[in-house]
Amino acid sequence: MLKRPVFLATCMYGITFIILENTASNSVSFATNVLDAAHVKEAPGKIILIAIAANTLCCLLHALSRKWGILLNNFLGTVKLFILLFVIVIGLICKFIMHRNKCLAYRHLLWRFHRD
Repeated sequence: MLKRPVFLATCMYGITFIILENTASNSVSFATNVLDAAHVKEAPGKIILIAIAANTLCCLLHALSRKWGILLNNFLGTVKLFILLFVIVIGLICKFIMHRNKCLAYRHLLWRFHRD
């Protein structure tokens, strides 16, 4: 037996997340999004398989190389930040530029929703 378990804290933290199902809802949501994107009919077996595969891949990535796990996490966080900034900029453009031109498409869109 090892005197100092190398990944004891990491494994304890990961096991509690898996057991307490903190990652389960994210994995199931990911699986349903993958099936929707592939235009495949959702079935419980397919969703469970993709969810377990996603969790296993993440756990293996962090277990095999801590550096790659951190790099992937930082990359995805940066992508999410740029998407958020893009949405804010597009919203501001629509607010200030399109408002001056009194965009007909915007009026048509509002009229369509109010008509229903």
